Amino acid sequence: MIPFMSRFYEKQDGNYFHVKGLSVNDVNGQGEYSFSLEDDAKLVWRGTEITAADLQVGDNIAITYSGGVLEIYPAQFAKVLQIKKLS
Repeated sequence: MIPFMSRFYEKQDGNYFHVKGLSVNDVNGQGEYSFSLEDDAKLVWRGTEITAADLQVGDNIAITYSGGVLEIYPAQFAKVLQIKKLS
């Protein structure tokens, strides 16, 4: 799986996230996306596990997901497997 590169934009109601795709993605991956973070998702930064509280608005992240993407606004990932904090 190829990670989806994005900038953390907003966190709502606990584990619901809103992100914007970065320009390193192809044109279809540069829009806005949302997802709910489930308990089994792995969050890492520099090889160390972190929590959702460690993510700050403006952080660049790589999202690895499975399943489809719901074509609603914002688009929604079906299941996020891992978030890797890049900066």
